[in-house]
Amino acid sequence: MSPKKSCLFVAYAYPPISSPGAVRATRLLKMLDQFGWIGQVVTVQDGYSLRQGGLSDPLADQPSRVIRVNDPIAQLAGGKTLTAGSGHTAEGVRPNWIKRVVASTLGHFKRLLFPDRGILWVLVAAIVRKDREFPDIDLVHSTSPNQSSHILGWAIARRRKIPWVAEFRDPISWLPDEQSDSYVRRKLLAKYEAWVVNKADVTVVVSEAFAEYFRSIYPRRKIVAIPNGVEFDIDEVVRRLELRQQRPALSPVRLVHTGSLYAGARKPGPLIEAAKRARDVYGVSVLVEFAGEDTQIAIEAANLLACRDLVKVHDTLTHSATQELLRSADATVALLHDDRIAQIGIMSKFFDYLPTGAPILCIGDANAMLSRIVQQDELGVAFLYSDIDQMARWIADLPGMRAPKTLDACEKWSSKQMALNVSELFDDVLMQSK
Repeated sequence: MSPKKSCLFVAYAYPPISSPGAVRATRLLKMLDQFGWIGQVVTVQDGYSLRQGGLSDPLADQPSRVIRVNDPIAQLAGGKTLTAGSGHTAEGVRPNWIKRVVASTLGHFKRLLFPDRGILWVLVAAIVRKDREFPDIDLVHSTSPNQSSHILGWAIARRRKIPWVAEFRDPISWLPDEQSDSYVRRKLLAKYEAWVVNKADVTVVVSEAFAEYFRSIYPRRKIVAIPNGVEFDIDEVVRRLELRQQRPALSPVRLVHTGSLYAGARKPGPLIEAAKRARDVYGVSVLVEFAGEDTQIAIEAANLLACRDLVKVHDTLTHSATQELLRSADATVALLHDDRIAQIGIMSKFFDYLPTGAPILCIGDANAMLSRIVQQDELGVAFLYSDIDQMARWIADLPGMRAPKTLDACEKWSSKQMALNVSELFDDVLMQSK
């Protein structure tokens, strides 16, 4: 048996931070050992994040494989996220005036840092060369956020003369339009993004649509799409599929949407109108359920269509209650944003919807990544917001519809498959570097 190779993860987002990037990193580190790679980590001590806690460290029983470096910004902020100019913490607590002044100053100072506030953590890690505690490293893998992590990944790989794989969760240059970054800063971020892609041996992104975008602007670089993976309880998935076959023939068709509607950016009106048409034209009993923070928007849409009886709303539910609601649905609904990030991203709710075994009704841009997945993997259907009658007919046909290919998709979108894809990429990069 050949000896295992060692990869150093440069990951700001790592437990106890519990952001999507941290979840991806922990799942990879749990699985890579099965495929011939030992994962080691350089990360932050008491990181700066809106999402703290709730995520366990897969290497907790092997602390020698995790090195933590202080982040000066996080230390100054006391681990809290502070809003520039307001002096409010993420928890909404208003501190005393001294702390407000510090928070305001710190908030404005952060905006001067480039490419992001993580640059100070990177500089500390580079100066003290903490990675020296790992004597044997075959490959460096840097991941965002924070985007500054790529600088440390490049520096370690260059010093050790080993391959470097850079991973992006979103394009660096695609800042939200409402974010008040200057034109010059946006241009600099685009230059920085190009520098990372051109210096890295391989660039990894998290969806095929994202890969297509990067290949169009970096045609000479190797861009690989490796989506997120989830640990599914296959026995539970099978049990749910069997229960679905016992659905009472005369029960209402229940459509369930979970999560925020983002002030109506995810439009519930067309879905409700399609449900009304399925009832009035095709004679189907229908109930559309919404669970999330802004379900009042769905009620307002139902009132405008004079079909309030078709809509049921739930207050914000616990994760377990939300899962139970999804498992009881005849179809789950994904309403898409009409923005660029929605085109390339895979909504996290997809991984909640998939194991329920219910067909997925995706509404939005047909070229959006989630629309493509739902259709290609035969998990449901995708419509435009304007396709009211097509949606109504699909809803009416739901009781007798063929089951989605849930088990095949759970295998494809598993964390084990993600780790296998990453390990094969690492093997290929390492071989080409020799």
